[in-house]
Amino acid sequence: MYRGLNQPLTNIEQITYLFFIKCLDERDINLEKDENVKINKAKTLQKIVEGYR
Repeated sequence: MYRGLNQPLTNIEQITYLFFIKCLDERDINLEKDENVKINKAKTLQKIVEGYR
């Protein structure tokens, strides 16, 4: 009946899962970038404050 796709529903489920995992990974990467920016800003502010002491 189907050539090349034995179980199309299974294939769709797998692709959907891969997209979901990719979205989670991208979200995690963006959260890490935001966290690194906040850390760098805090370090910069700390250096500025120490410079006034």
